[in-house]
Amino acid sequence: NSTLIAKGTQSDPIVFTSYRDHNYGGKTNALSDTNSAQPGDWRHVYLDGNNNPTNTKFTEFEHVIFQYGDQNIRAFFDNDNSIQNTWSHIESRYADSYLELQNTLLTLENATIENHRLEGIRLENRNDGGLAELTLRNSVIRNNGHHGIQTTGYLADHAILKEISNSVIEGNGQ
Repeated sequence: NSTLIAKGTQSDPIVFTSYRDHNYGGKTNALSDTNSAQPGDWRHVYLDGNNNPTNTKFTEFEHVIFQYGDQNIRAFFDNDNSIQNTWSHIESRYADSYLELQNTLLTLENATIENHRLEGIRLENRNDGGLAELTLRNSVIRNNGHHGIQTTGYLADHAILKEISNSVIEGNGQ
């Protein structure tokens, strides 16, 4: 089982963004590329923990910024619900959507998720008995084109918002 740990600091965060994002060293050759950074300039961080022992089973993100992706993060884990992922001090902006979780247990703390074309977070259970469960603390989800948080499930499975505390969800569409 593999682990992905990305730990930045407040003054030196880890950044996943477009090569055109001039706020983080992008557009080094502006003469040949006059386009500004846009959602979809890069695909996403893909976390796949499904049934392969070499796939990612645990993630920890701290002080990480995601910008201008298609979906900034896609996380698909098998139905081993004993694995708890914890992400803190996350910023996500300007993508089609920030986070799609399938069969994943996630605690998200001190996050800012804003200005996505679609939803901020999408929780989805597959029909294999897995569980998508989100604990959200001290976070802001705002100004996304669709839902701040969207939950979907198959058959009797339901995505679960386990806890939302000290958080603001405002200004989102639909």
